[in-house]
Parts: sequence; structure tokens; C-alpha cells
Amino acid sequence: MSQVITDTPYKIEALNYSWENVRACTDDLTQRFPESYRMAYFNDYYQKLILLINKNFFSLDMADTQILIISKIDSSKEEGLYSFEVKSYYGNISSQKDVDKGWSSLKNVSSYLKLNEA
Repeated sequence: MSQVITDTPYKIEALNYSWENVRACTDDLTQRFPESYRMAYFNDYYQKLILLINKNFFSLDMADTQILIISKIDSSKEEGLYSFEVKSYYGNISSQKDVDKGWSSLKNVSSYLKLNEA
């Protein structure tokens, strides 16, 4: 019997990025890798965006799709604290395999933002 997981991959990072730069970087990510990343939602007023992540969007299998939520959680203009949270397409993540996949997705997007930070 596999262990049931109740936590989702979540972390907070400080970036030398304004919200506009994060939006531009995530737009660039979705344009460069349309087979893996799709912008599902963004709200510049609340400074929140949602990315859909899948290894291959050209297949019809949505079971492997993950949802990455990025939110700015402070009020500074030029840099900020950002929260990153990954969920399963069907709700909370419940298996260790999905947790590992979620951490991998979270680290990939976070690393992409850090590469473009300089």
C-alpha cells in the first residue's frame, strides 16, 4: 500500500524581479516551450498567475498535467517575494510520484526565472 501524501510542493523565493519582469519571463517560457507550458490565468492587479505544465500538451491525456501557481506576496515594486505552489490537475497531490514530479516542475520554472534574473 502506498503512503498518502497530504502536502503539495510549495516554496517561497526572493527574486530581484518586479512583477512585470516575472510576467514577461513566464510569457517567454510559454512561447519557447509551448509543448510543455501553457498560461491558464494571470491577474496583474492581484499579481498572480497559473501555468499548466505537461510533458506533452499535444497528447489528449490531461492526467499528467500539473498546475503551478505563482503569486507575489509582498508590496515592493522592484523586487519581491514570490510563492510557488504545484497542484495536480484533479486537485491535491496524493502520491509520492506526483510530489516528486511537482518538485521537479517547480524547480524547473524557478530556475528559469533565476537564469533570466541577471
